[in-house]
Amino acid sequence: AITPQAFREIIEQYPKVVLALVDAFIAIAKDYQAAGITLAKGTPGASFVSVIPDIAASQAAAKKP
Repeated sequence: AITPQAFREIIEQYPKVVLALVDAFIAIAKDYQAAGITLAKGTPGASFVSVIPDIAASQAAAKKP
């Protein structure tokens, strides 16, 4: 069983883990783009390669003052 303290620590780490995962996805998508890798629409991974950079750009634009 998980103690209340352990649960609290897990919950506190969750946002950091999610951000690290998103950063990793963005880095992978950038590597694909830099290597010139394209995937045809509908093939496995195609939406990942095209959508993740769009999300990253939107987030970067939202952060600009």
